[in-house]
Amino acid sequence: MELDDFKSLLKAQQEETPVTRSAEELEQYTRKTAISVMAKIKKNIRFELRLCIWILPPFAALCFIFPSLYMRSIVGLSVFVCLFFAVYLLKLTKKINYYETTSFSVKESLQQVIDILSRFIQHYFQITMIMLPAAFVFGLVTGYMDVTGNLAIKHFNWTRGLIFYCAFFIFWSIFTYFFTKWYIRKMYGKYLQQLKEQLKELENG
Repeated sequence: MELDDFKSLLKAQQEETPVTRSAEELEQYTRKTAISVMAKIKKNIRFELRLCIWILPPFAALCFIFPSLYMRSIVGLSVFVCLFFAVYLLKLTKKINYYETTSFSVKESLQQVIDILSRFIQHYFQITMIMLPAAFVFGLVTGYMDVTGNLAIKHFNWTRGLIFYCAFFIFWSIFTYFFTKWYIRKMYGKYLQQLKEQLKELENG
């Protein structure tokens, strides 16, 4: 057999032979991968925390630029949501840090973090969707009060106004639904899936 043929045969045999890892090696590999994934998750959480702070001044400015009851109500609702999410994100970071630094096994830590992230993603989407009808009612009530309280508006077409408002809100709701699904997937969903795959690999060892 020629030397080149022997090298080719040996290489083919090595590729066909499955790579096996000991339980300890697999756990160490999983731990390193999980730490890397959770670091990316915490980076995104810090970005969202900064975003909650950055958008507060522009929201406050809107109250002075458009001093209507409708705008103040929407801004107040938005600020409340931002503060709520900021507290929620801080608690989430604290929980992830806890399970990263405790003496739990890699499997237990992954299970806990996966459970926390799964509930967080579910609540994130639910709260966003709940805010849509809340904002719709706020806008409807405050818009009515603005129009009826403004003496300069004498001949307001309520039918046309309601049709426009409802059409705009339907469009906005559809956009928010798909954007939120995409955003959560990009920020957290894909990393949650990676953690689940790591846990599955560890369990199948």
